[in-house]
Amino acid sequence: MWQGKKGDGHHKILCFSQGFHGRTYGALSATPNPKYQDPFKPLLPGVVSIPYNDPKALGQTLDDSFAAVIVEVIQGEGGLSVMTLEFAQALNSLCQKYDIILIADEVQTGLGRAGDIYASLALGLKPDIITLAKPLAGGLPLSATLFNNKINDLIEFGEHGTTFGGGPVTAALGLLVWKTINAPGFLDEVKKKSAFLDKLLIALKEKSPLIRSLRGKGLLRGLELATTPANENELLRQIITAARQRGLLILRSGSNVIRIAPPLTISEKELEQGVKIIEEILKSL
Repeated sequence: MWQGKKGDGHHKILCFSQGFHGRTYGALSATPNPKYQDPFKPLLPGVVSIPYNDPKALGQTLDDSFAAVIVEVIQGEGGLSVMTLEFAQALNSLCQKYDIILIADEVQTGLGRAGDIYASLALGLKPDIITLAKPLAGGLPLSATLFNNKINDLIEFGEHGTTFGGGPVTAALGLLVWKTINAPGFLDEVKKKSAFLDKLLIALKEKSPLIRSLRGKGLLRGLELATTPANENELLRQIITAARQRGLLILRSGSNVIRIAPPLTISEKELEQGVKIIEEILKSL
């Protein structure tokens, strides 16, 4: 699409260390993690990866040969690092300078997870494309690609399509989810719960020497554990298994981060119960 406008040699895509964009062939090519990529190589050529949140590396890499940049505002699978304002501003500036498409992957952060409908826009990022999926139909398979007029003018009718793009059941549920999240006061409650969870996690970190730092934002949070490469896999497995046995579902993010992603409708009492379970597990280790 973009090479057709800018000419041959303008096809490269920039992605970032610890990023995750999916397991289909194109998305996997922009997911620079050997664990995911190695079984399916060779992948798409022309994909370049640089460190996340590094404006200097970004400035030294981006040029007119790139077609697109794909980035997460919060790296859901990569350790829950949060994009800095400085990095967002550098992305905006350089993508505008070189006429590069900026893609915000909001599959995990979109639709209120971080406290705003779109985490990228709340930070000040100016994406041409936003991708949505996980929460869109409340658990049923539905995804969406949002794009501005710049992209709309480049796509001819029939160039893109999808088999599972919007059946009547998933579309109806997606509309209900959209109305619920945009109802007056809903996101204000999410932000209130996020602040409450933040206080609980700060207190937990002060109590537990196993927690090195807190990651994430909103109701997508992470506990970076003080591990070594030799024990991190076993330690995270023990914590996640023990939590599940006590009725709490938590996930892993990156190599040593416990991911906490509660429902947006969770109560403060339930947040307290969940953090208390984690505290008891960490004390037992």
